[in-house]
Amino acid sequence: MTRRRGILVPTVGGMVGVGFAGREVFTLHLPGEGEETIIRSLTDWAGVAPSVDDASPLARKLVVYYDGSRVDFTGVPLDLSWASPFARTVYEAVIKVPWGTTVTYGALAAILGRPAASRAVGGALGTNRIPLIIPCHRVVAANGKLTGFSAPGGVATKRYMLRLEGALHPA
Repeated sequence: MTRRRGILVPTVGGMVGVGFAGREVFTLHLPGEGEETIIRSLTDWAGVAPSVDDASPLARKLVVYYDGSRVDFTGVPLDLSWASPFARTVYEAVIKVPWGTTVTYGALAAILGRPAASRAVGGALGTNRIPLIIPCHRVVAANGKLTGFSAPGGVATKRYMLRLEGALHPA
């Protein structure tokens, strides 16, 4: 059986929780869920309480991200065993969306060779358990509007993340 563990990463944006299955990221909790909720979720999932980590390579990347500096999460090992084959292809494509840019659901569907599947792309992104590392916040509606973010805080969180990355100008 794969060893599960959770870490808590304090950032200026709030507490981030990461669940690992072995060495791979299985889940990520963004700030906004509340520290107690993140701890309870990771404890229930891993069977042990998460530990605070501000020194591992991933923890440092998360801290730097919320400080507003460019971070490259490609190469972070991910456990996508929970995702459907279609969702995996969507996640593989969205991981390639560069920092500071956005893509529409329709354009992402076209990249996948399924131009009529924009709603299915949105559905797959809505089940993303590893937001930020799988940057679903970079996907926007055809008219450029910010829609469909299932993380705590919804569209406000998406807007915050895109502003951190320089993809949106301050309002």
